[in-house]
Amino acid sequence: MADRNTDLRVGSTIQLSLVVSACILVVSVCSFAQSQDIQSKSATSAASQASAAPVQEFPVNMRQNVIAGKTAVGTKVEARLAIATLIKGAVIPEGAIFSGEVIDSVAKSKTDPSRLAIRMDSVQWKKESRPMRLFLTVWYYPMLMGEDADVKDRDAPTQIMQNPNVLGFPNARTPPDLFPPPSHVSETRVTMKDVESKRGDDGTVTLTSSKSNLKLDKSTTYVFANGDLGAPVKPSSANDHTK
Repeated sequence: MADRNTDLRVGSTIQLSLVVSACILVVSVCSFAQSQDIQSKSATSAASQASAAPVQEFPVNMRQNVIAGKTAVGTKVEARLAIATLIKGAVIPEGAIFSGEVIDSVAKSKTDPSRLAIRMDSVQWKKESRPMRLFLTVWYYPMLMGEDADVKDRDAPTQIMQNPNVLGFPNARTPPDLFPPPSHVSETRVTMKDVESKRGDDGTVTLTSSKSNLKLDKSTTYVFANGDLGAPVKPSSANDHTK
C-alpha cells in the first residue's frame, strides 16, 4: 500500500513537472513571438521614418577641379556652400566648407562609360561642424548667358531661388573666384547633359556618361544631396560637364 501511495505521489509530481514545463514553453514561445513582432514593427517604423525624411540639397562650388579617371579614388575634396541652407532647424551659412572624397573615378573608354562619384562626410563653419552623408547628384545650377543674364541683373534685388531650403544668395563679400556672381546663376536647377545617375543599394550615387569624360570645375554650382531629388526638370546644355 505504501509503495502504491509512493508511486502515486511520484506520478503526480511528474505530471505537475510536465505541466509546469509546458506552461514555461508556451510563455517562452509567446514572449519570443511578441519580441519578434515588436522588432518587426520597430524596423518598419524606422524604415517608414527614413523614407519620409525630407531630402536635403546643398548647392556648392568645388574648391578644385575633378576629372574622372584623372582624379584618383580616395582624393580628398572640399566644396563651399553657395547658398545658406536650413537643415533640421539650424542654418548652415553660406561659405560653409564641405569635406569628403572621390569614391569612384573612371575615364571613358571605347567599351565603358565614364564614372564619377563623390561623397561629402562633414561640413564645418566658424567653430561648428557636423557629420554629413551627401553625394554628388546629376543636378547643377547653370550660369545665365546673354539676355537672360541682363534681365536677371536688373531683377536681382527681388529675386529668390525657388527652393524651400534656400535663405539667400551669396553676398558681395564673397571672393569672386569661388563661384559665379549670383545674378548670373539660374534660379532653377537642371541636369547635366548626357549624364546619368545611378544609386547603389548602400545609397552611393554614381554619375556615368557614355558620351564623354565627366569633369567638374570650380565655377559651376553643383548639387549634393542626401537622397533622390526627383525627376529631371529638363536637360540642359548651358554648361557641358564632359570633355
